[in-house]
Amino acid sequence: MKHAWLLCFLLTAAGSVSAALEADLPTNVCYEEFCGPRQQRIWSRFQSFSGLDHERTPGVYSGVCFHNSPNLDGDRVHYGAILIDKAGDGLFFDGRFSFFTEKNPYAHLTVDKARERFDKLFHPAHELEISRTFAFVNFEDKIVSRRYWFRQDEINDRLVLVAYFGPLHTILCDLRRNG
Repeated sequence: MKHAWLLCFLLTAAGSVSAALEADLPTNVCYEEFCGPRQQRIWSRFQSFSGLDHERTPGVYSGVCFHNSPNLDGDRVHYGAILIDKAGDGLFFDGRFSFFTEKNPYAHLTVDKARERFDKLFHPAHELEISRTFAFVNFEDKIVSRRYWFRQDEINDRLVLVAYFGPLHTILCDLRRNG
């Protein structure tokens, strides 16, 4: 009887954690003039994609990013690269953004090269929280809160990133798996 009660408690707690993560999905990213047609397509993809396939890691994804902040034009194309990797039972990520370049500087980045280049990989703050429908990271530090959400389309090897850097900086990225 004790074991049945404990199992019921653990399943309820796990469901509560998953529900809490689900409630943390961003809901109003495309607001005001930030979301032109390209950003709206990325936001629509984010809403339609789901989850993160553990079997497809490690992987490097790179592509276009749009940054909406007081210092950046929300319509200007920038580039980003994300490395998703395994360590033990966890999934970890790190990444970089490149601003004002004419083409994707990460287009040919391999997993091995990304591991070398992204020197903060496997820092505890980079571990992904995984829910059934998305992956998530929340960085809290003394300067700014950074929140990243990832959703994947395994069929087309795409990953969409939505992020907030504090209250005034929003990021939308449409990334494709390299190689």
